[in-house]
Amino acid sequence: MKPYFVAANWKMNGSKKLVLDLIEALQVVESDLLDIGLFLPSPYMAEATAMVGQTMIVGAQHVSQHESGAFTGEVSCAMLQDLGVSAALIGHSERRQLFGETDDLCGQRLKRVLKSGIAPVLCVGETLEEREQGIVESVIAAQLESIEVGFEYASPAIGFTIAYEPVWAIGTGKQASPEEADEVHAFIRSRVAERWPALTSSLRVLYGGSVKADNVRPFASQPHVDGVLVGGASLDVGTFTEICREVAVAGQGG
Repeated sequence: MKPYFVAANWKMNGSKKLVLDLIEALQVVESDLLDIGLFLPSPYMAEATAMVGQTMIVGAQHVSQHESGAFTGEVSCAMLQDLGVSAALIGHSERRQLFGETDDLCGQRLKRVLKSGIAPVLCVGETLEEREQGIVESVIAAQLESIEVGFEYASPAIGFTIAYEPVWAIGTGKQASPEEADEVHAFIRSRVAERWPALTSSLRVLYGGSVKADNVRPFASQPHVDGVLVGGASLDVGTFTEICREVAVAGQGG
């Protein structure tokens, strides 16, 4: 059984002190059934990797599709590996919505990440308008097609994670039910099994829709949910620590 995965995405928030405080607090919730990932702003990644060693995953929120070159402000896979960063988010809803990242661009970045041996966390999800139109599965299927570009470089040793983010449930006060989330997770699994069956052995599918300590266990207990991607709640040490504990309990059948 693959360990459950709890991933913190700080976005453009945080401080050096918060990095230190969170990592110290998380030492007490390590579990054989739980992987913890910290997707931090670039200035804090080196500090984090030096502290956690192999006990946690430190990931990037963004990575370039280019190997190197005249791309001011971009960060390459080689630079991430130089810091000990082992994972990267690709296609987060905010990158798609605010920065216009396309499925094609996500595919190019996914290829670069896999080719470099960095573990990808591919984010997919529908807007409220798309859900109301009844086209959730077609939207998700189109976003998943970015896998095709870099599929040849995927391997169980690297691992592959997909995070389902219902865009309409992030910071809006709305929320998907655990059953609604699981239904989409089941679709993602079936789609991957149909198109890229070699990925199924290492695939983990996370839920990322405004997860908090008081609602996470019902989501993590769903049969097709392998963990959670946590946004704002990961900036509070006590809250994120409790989320990790709740997911660990869910992973043990609690």
